[in-house]
Amino acid sequence: MAISNSGPVSCNDVMTELGNATDTQVSIQNLCSGDVGDINQASTIKPNGSAPYSLSDFRGYDHAATVDMSSLQTSLISWHEFNETSGGTIADSHGTHTGTNTGAELSQSANSGTGTSYHFNEGRDNYAMYDTYNDVFDGTNSIITVACWVKLDNITSTHRIFVNHAYKSDSDTRALIFGVNDSRPRITAYYDDNGGYHHWIANTGAIASGAWKLIVAEIDVSGTPAGSIYVNNSSISLNYAEGGTPPSVLSDTTEGANFSTGKIYTGSDTANIGMMGYISQIVVWDKILSATERGWLYNSGNGIQYADI
Repeated sequence: MAISNSGPVSCNDVMTELGNATDTQVSIQNLCSGDVGDINQASTIKPNGSAPYSLSDFRGYDHAATVDMSSLQTSLISWHEFNETSGGTIADSHGTHTGTNTGAELSQSANSGTGTSYHFNEGRDNYAMYDTYNDVFDGTNSIITVACWVKLDNITSTHRIFVNHAYKSDSDTRALIFGVNDSRPRITAYYDDNGGYHHWIANTGAIASGAWKLIVAEIDVSGTPAGSIYVNNSSISLNYAEGGTPPSVLSDTTEGANFSTGKIYTGSDTANIGMMGYISQIVVWDKILSATERGWLYNSGNGIQYADI
């Protein structure tokens, strides 16, 4: 039962709410910083562990509270979780954008809230292809947000995390590229047939290898183009460039709409501009996420799964 919204609050009240024994010696600082139990981030009242510490911070605190994250379903296009244990199919937990895995290692470890992961190694020709995204590339849509949990093997390679190349000829390609160049997350949308592109890229050192990172990239190419990239729920500084006549929509269905991880599809061939590392989630929306929604995805570094929403 949640702690009362008013009146005195005792250490025993907090220990009871946390489900701990009340005969344990604790300090107010221990309680407020979560040293004697996990502080539930879903509660509308959540002590932040910052001085000055006070038991009154806990008024209304509910350790069993849950968050309604259903707004993440709005404008959701696909949610690939990479939780498969066998076979070559990558399920889309939300929709119909099933993927096909070629060579990536399954059932690899991930951070606590996201299940398992795949490991891609471009040296072993590992990649994934996903069914067409005509619901994104409908000839009118200008917005896309891509979120993924990744742990890169290095920060010296070019990592293609989620890439669309709608190829007609060498001089006519429509593309959306989301990935990491060295240590620099980037997202690019361009039309080769008129030399137009939008390009956002972070500064060197924006992401490190060997640790799980949530990257959220979002763009709106209509009107005044806007792009943002967040790493572990923190906005990072971006450099923007454009050229030619930049596109005001992402693409159109006549150009094809297949996405891939670890390769770029060019007509009947694939270019091995790959991916070196682990992927636990790739999620796509045709909306810009709110700060609250990005916080839910990050979940204090633990992440979430589709079933949580």
